[in-house]
Amino acid sequence: MSLAAHIFPRIVAGVSLVPWFLKELVKSCLQVALDCIRPRLTLSPAIIRLPLRPDITDAEIFLLSGLITLTPGTLTLDVAGDRSCLMIHCLHGSDPEALVQELQDGMARRVRGVFR
Repeated sequence: MSLAAHIFPRIVAGVSLVPWFLKELVKSCLQVALDCIRPRLTLSPAIIRLPLRPDITDAEIFLLSGLITLTPGTLTLDVAGDRSCLMIHCLHGSDPEALVQELQDGMARRVRGVFR
């Protein structure tokens, strides 16, 4: 495989990650802003465990945890010592399984595409 054939999909994945993340960022900002102005709090804070693939690289962990922390309402707390999971605090964690699935299918998959 030529160098161009190897790098081109990564560039496309990186370029497509930007608008996807901006959309998620706006959605999260609006959700947190609405929470701030509602007379009744609808928060259900939780700490969730996001399993990581065994072959994940340091760069992937760095980008994934950074994007999670940049998103309003979520914060990466820790990376497990054995790199098996991220611990994440979220303001809307009433369904932790759905949140984990959303992160794996959305953000984690797109980050993986940038590096592989």
